[in-house]
Amino acid sequence: VLAAVTARARPAPGPASLLTAADPAYPDDTAGATRSAAGSLPRLPYTAVESETVRRFFPAERVTALLRDGATESAVTAAIRGKRYVHLAAHGFA
Repeated sequence: VLAAVTARARPAPGPASLLTAADPAYPDDTAGATRSAAGSLPRLPYTAVESETVRRFFPAERVTALLRDGATESAVTAAIRGKRYVHLAAHGFA
């Protein structure tokens, strides 16, 4: 996702737009390096409230909110284009 954020084209001037991803549903059978690095990742239920709070500062028609099963890396990568602000509330590891 960091690569997608840094490689995206600069948003056109105009009203602020937001992509928010929160309270992701982590699969129990996470594969490969993710499993060994992170183990079993717990949900982050209060991040949904955080996302809702952030969304209040933007016009509803300019917000893309990805929650639970929709808050995946591929969904974020697909939705990030043209967004001026990106809010990610999830576990992170490298």
